[in-house]
Amino acid sequence: FGVLKWGPPPGAAGDHLFVVQASDSLSSVTDTAVVRVYRLGDVSGNGAVSSFDAGLILRDQVGAIVLDQVQLRVGNVSGDSTISSTDASLILQYVVSLIDTFPAGLGKRMRQDAVPAAFAFTVVPGRTAGEYDLVVTATRPSNVVGLTMSVAYDTALVTPLRLVRGALTDSMTVAMHQPPGRINLAAAGTSPLSQPGDVARFTFTVNERTVRDDQVLFTMKRFVLNERDYADDIAGITLNVGGGPAAPTVFALGQNYPNPFNPSTTITYQTPRPSAVTVTLFNLLGQEVRTLAAGERPAGYHSVTWDGRDDRNAPVSSGVYLYTITARSGGTVLFTATKKMLLVK
Repeated sequence: FGVLKWGPPPGAAGDHLFVVQASDSLSSVTDTAVVRVYRLGDVSGNGAVSSFDAGLILRDQVGAIVLDQVQLRVGNVSGDSTISSTDASLILQYVVSLIDTFPAGLGKRMRQDAVPAAFAFTVVPGRTAGEYDLVVTATRPSNVVGLTMSVAYDTALVTPLRLVRGALTDSMTVAMHQPPGRINLAAAGTSPLSQPGDVARFTFTVNERTVRDDQVLFTMKRFVLNERDYADDIAGITLNVGGGPAAPTVFALGQNYPNPFNPSTTITYQTPRPSAVTVTLFNLLGQEVRTLAAGERPAGYHSVTWDGRDDRNAPVSSGVYLYTITARSGGTVLFTATKKMLLVK
């Protein structure tokens, strides 16, 4: 009887074949065993740690996929007992070399408290009559690198229209999923949220015949900041919409969603004051493809949808496109910004 102990050296991820031989004066026995070593953070199992692994964690958090037990273990890089969007953040930090190892790899547990009071949940009138927006806003900078949110609603009262990410999450990796009666969003970044702004905007209509102004429409089932769930601290969200949405305080151009996309995508932008706004689409040669918006816009939140066609209403080819916003007052340019989008057919 004997015991073989083996500890994998650094970089030993993969399959390892062990051949065990035992013999005495009468006979000999040979047996083999394969030991598989998983690399911490390699959720996909392809042998490398990449942003794709972070994306898999976020998709699991919103219920778009279900990770198996091995994936849950190698994805738990923070060293606690669960997997969360914070693990996705740590993987993203590792990919861009902000960290060179994971807390779990050192036998430690990451501890990063957040500030739930830094977030607000408001129902405001939508941009179209009869529509409302549930806006999730970070009201001040917080220590959040990972966020997971799951909001429940009664499908007999609420009809969902669209869910778009806010400008605040442009630099984060985001996953969204909307099974019936739920709004699920998970986001992770390489650095904590550093400024106020919108996290997400959910547009919906209500059954006017059955909904009272003070009726709870939405219930927070999960609101995980870093690795702590604050859902129990958040009251039900009602239809008290007040006089209208508060105007944003800064100009911003949001990342289109979905991206990549086919056949259409939505671009959001915000104007803190009335402005003459143009949103123009270009190809990578700098040629103008389509003017998506042109005209006066009041202070507020706006969106425009592109259907993958040019100004002649002809379908364009797959590829990377640029969209630019310019806001003016008189002859003065108040704001301009450009972002990329990918059309895939």
